[in-house]
Amino acid sequence: MLILVTLLLFAQSETTVQRSQRAKQALLSGRSAEAVQLYRQLVDEIPGDPGLRLNLALALESAGDYSAEILALQAVVKARPNLASAWLMMGMAHQKLSQPAEAEAPLLRALAIEPANRIALLELGDVYLSTGKPGEAVRRFKTLVQLEPKSAKGWQGLGLGYLGLSTGALAKLAKTAPVSAAYLMHSARLLMQEQQDAKAIVLLRQAVEMEPERAAIHVELAKLYTRAGQDDLAQSESAKAGLAKASKTSPSWDLLTLAETNGRLAQAAFAELEKLPETPEVHELLAEAAHKQGRRLDAVAEWRKAAALAPRDARIAARLAESLWANRSYEEAAEILKPLVAARPQAGHWQFLLGDTLFRLQQMEESLPHAMAAVRLQPQLIAAHALLGRLLMQLGEPAKAIEHLEKGCSVDDTAITYQLGQAYQATGQAELAEKAFARHRELLRKQAGEPAITPAVK
Repeated sequence: MLILVTLLLFAQSETTVQRSQRAKQALLSGRSAEAVQLYRQLVDEIPGDPGLRLNLALALESAGDYSAEILALQAVVKARPNLASAWLMMGMAHQKLSQPAEAEAPLLRALAIEPANRIALLELGDVYLSTGKPGEAVRRFKTLVQLEPKSAKGWQGLGLGYLGLSTGALAKLAKTAPVSAAYLMHSARLLMQEQQDAKAIVLLRQAVEMEPERAAIHVELAKLYTRAGQDDLAQSESAKAGLAKASKTSPSWDLLTLAETNGRLAQAAFAELEKLPETPEVHELLAEAAHKQGRRLDAVAEWRKAAALAPRDARIAARLAESLWANRSYEEAAEILKPLVAARPQAGHWQFLLGDTLFRLQQMEESLPHAMAAVRLQPQLIAAHALLGRLLMQLGEPAKAIEHLEKGCSVDDTAITYQLGQAYQATGQAELAEKAFARHRELLRKQAGEPAITPAVK
């Protein structure tokens, strides 16, 4: 994307021409800081040249200064509003700054100029996934895979978009009709997937009482009875399904249908991803998709495949370890994390993962230095503070634990809140201890779905 600025020798000095060439060479050679300095000097000398400003933006991007890159690009698009590459770079810079909402407008401008720009479609689809607009994400990813059928990220994004639409419909169903036959059907199907057939039958029997003429409920019951070897009951439910009148539509059933339809479309997109040639990237994308769906075992399996194809990739090894940690396979996770942390001790998140893994393996003293390193390297990581606080309590240091437990309490973890109360109690701070224990009890009630206790009016 580097624009070579043609300078007229009679209008510019030889020094300027040479500096332009040196800046170009520095940028192409990866000497970002030198390129930034040289292009800034050139822009000061020739402020009206948008090509120089675009090259400055490229140098700033290479240097990782995305905020300054955006400022440079704003000047470029002001002078050349139809330069799609500048709008695209601006959107991508916002993305790198974790500003997806701000990335939307420049990416839309890039696509308005170049509707088939595949990078812009991918970036905009990611923006919509991040900002909770799955329908818009589906629209962009669908266009992308039509243009590029072998786009792994395109198929993953399309699947995640459909999954977002499905999840949104189910959330609306749970909010608007939590005791409807449709919601009971959905809950029963989830139980069936987990092989909890007895509980599923109970829910479906309740759904039948609400809507005895709904054929779909009888069909599901027939499946369950067949699976249980209760052929008489299965035949009875099949007969009822055949005799049932045409079911009337309703908002709750429409939402369930919408959720299931989009769920099937999501699985179809992920199936297309699986058909692509086997690469670490494909398995990584499948692992992330499985994680989004709560399929932890499948996520682990995909990370294993990615690691097998790229055995020297430390990032993939770390993601496998994190997936194992999420699946409570702590011993295997620890074995992967130990050499990774030894090789890169400044990786704060890896230090936290190893520290937490060792903590859960009851290896408190081994865990402590990793938890301390995680807090030092990533002081904003709340989970690291929570871990260090719990460790210090286990090691008999309540006074030292309080600071970290207080920061860790923002995650609303009942165990952390309770230990904070214990730490206050152990250090003679009775009033603070009682407040922490009250918060702990309130969290337990919230988890159980019980209403909060309202103080009596005196």
